[in-house]
Amino acid sequence: DGATGAGTARFIQRQQKLREEDENANNAWAQAMNMLKQLPALLLCLLALTAGNALGATFTPGQIQAIREQAERGSPNAQYAMGVMHYRGDGVRQDFRQAFWWLKSAAMRGHPEAQFALGVICERGRGVRQDYRQAAYWYFQAASRGNAKAQYNLGVMHAKGWGVRQDFRLARQWYFKAAAAGLAPAQLNLGSMYEAGWGGPQNLQKAREWYTKAAVQGNSRAQSSLGCLYAEGLGVPQDYRQARAWWEMAAAGGYAKAQYNLGMLCEEGLGGRQDRSAAKEWYAKACRNGDQLSCAKMEALARERQQASPAPRQPARRDAVRPNVRPDAVRADNDRRGTERQAPKKTPAKARQDSAPAQAVRPDAEPPKAKQPNADRHAQLEREARELIHSTLQ
Repeated sequence: DGATGAGTARFIQRQQKLREEDENANNAWAQAMNMLKQLPALLLCLLALTAGNALGATFTPGQIQAIREQAERGSPNAQYAMGVMHYRGDGVRQDFRQAFWWLKSAAMRGHPEAQFALGVICERGRGVRQDYRQAAYWYFQAASRGNAKAQYNLGVMHAKGWGVRQDFRLARQWYFKAAAAGLAPAQLNLGSMYEAGWGGPQNLQKAREWYTKAAVQGNSRAQSSLGCLYAEGLGVPQDYRQARAWWEMAAAGGYAKAQYNLGMLCEEGLGGRQDRSAAKEWYAKACRNGDQLSCAKMEALARERQQASPAPRQPARRDAVRPNVRPDAVRADNDRRGTERQAPKKTPAKARQDSAPAQAVRPDAEPPKAKQPNADRHAQLEREARELIHSTLQ
């Protein structure tokens, strides 16, 4: 009887186990069928999340209605998609309040992307009043679920004391998590904290390491910061060529501070040949990008150039006529000057004599009288003429 009872118990246990396995299989099959039924709507949700404003208009009203139906049934993905479409105005009228309502519905169901988006809305005050506390709360919810952007934003909130107490140690921790996920802005900020020693000990080697990771991703500010390390010899040997190379990459991305730094290098001839014209071009680019120091530098260079250079000379034309001289007198004047150049050199005594000052003539002085001929000769000629006339008349 004991053996029979034990065998019956084992049989019952096996039957229960088989029954549980059948139920689990049925549940899994039901979930799979449900997912297959929702697959078109989920694919539409994925497209809605990745499409830009230009592609938003490609969704037909029927497709948007299908996503809405899934959202109303409680699908977090569909709710998130509806929130994003209303926030961007993709295929629907832009409505920040509707976006907030749909995103909050998805965030309450633990959707990390919706939680992050809800934090952005609360931080910027779109559709609701601006609330840094609520933004920090939703960033924390998303960051705890591994959302790198939320981790970065939460680090910014702690660094600036927005909605939370200022704490550089926590800021560094959240930056580190986002940087480890490959987010370039977080890598830049983490490098800055290592360089300045905020939230922990200063470590220039780690600062260079994180700057480099962000720089190779094309982050202009990280490239500029890396150039500063090489220019000042912080954690690395001083190398103006390396500094110039990193600043050129940052300047190509339109970063004004890097453009100003390049102008300084070109002006001083550091890391390459001195080129003031290139320096002026970099200062001009930085000035156009809003860097006031570069604008002041351009004005200073312009004043320095004006003071250093003489007045510009107009090129003389070969056929030019000197003013106040008649055209027909030019050749005679040139001939006279040529004659003067060919005259023999004067002796010192002659030169001193010729250089004696002429006697001044009073304006009211009478002109000198002409020399008169001999009076006797005149009288004789007059007598001879009279006698000749008298003899002729006789």
